[in-house]
Amino acid sequence: MQSFKKFTAIALVGLVATGCSATKGLFAQKDKPDTMVEVTIPSDEAPRPKPRPNSEDTDLEAIKTVTDAEIAAATARPTARPEQDLGTTIVSLGLLDRDGLWLRTPLVKSEAAGRVVYSKLGNSANVTLLPLKGDKGAGSQLSLAVMQVLGIPFAELAEVQVFVR
Repeated sequence: MQSFKKFTAIALVGLVATGCSATKGLFAQKDKPDTMVEVTIPSDEAPRPKPRPNSEDTDLEAIKTVTDAEIAAATARPTARPEQDLGTTIVSLGLLDRDGLWLRTPLVKSEAAGRVVYSKLGNSANVTLLPLKGDKGAGSQLSLAVMQVLGIPFAELAEVQVFVR
C-alpha cells in the first residue's frame, strides 16, 4: 500500500511538470497591433445626466429650505388632539429628494400628521408621516430638518417614538 502511494505521487508530479511546458504558449501575451482609437470629447452644450439627489455635489443649503415658522410649528407643543402611539423605530437620514419635516416609516400605510420623540435628549417634532414599504421593524428615514430639530447626529442610527394624530 505504501509503495502504491509513492508511485501515485511520483506519477502525478511527473504529469504536472510535463503539462506546464505544454501550456506555456496559452498564457503568453500575444503581440497587439498598433491601432489608434479615435476619442471625441462632448461639448459643453451636450446633454448631461442629472445628478442624483443624494450625490456628493448636492447643495445641502438648497435642501434645507425649512423656514423659521416651520421649525417653530414643528417644535410647538402638540395640540389637545388625541395621539396614538405607533411604537419605536430606528431612524437614519432619509433621501435628500424632499424638503420639509417628515418621517418615512413602515408604521403607517398612508400620509398622516404625527409627532416624533427622541427620548435620548427629550426633544420632539411635529412631522408628516409618510408610508415606507417594508416590515414594521425595518427602520425609518428622517428628513434632514427633523434630525436638526431633534438634535440627532446625521451619521447616527437613533431610536425614536412615533405618534400619529
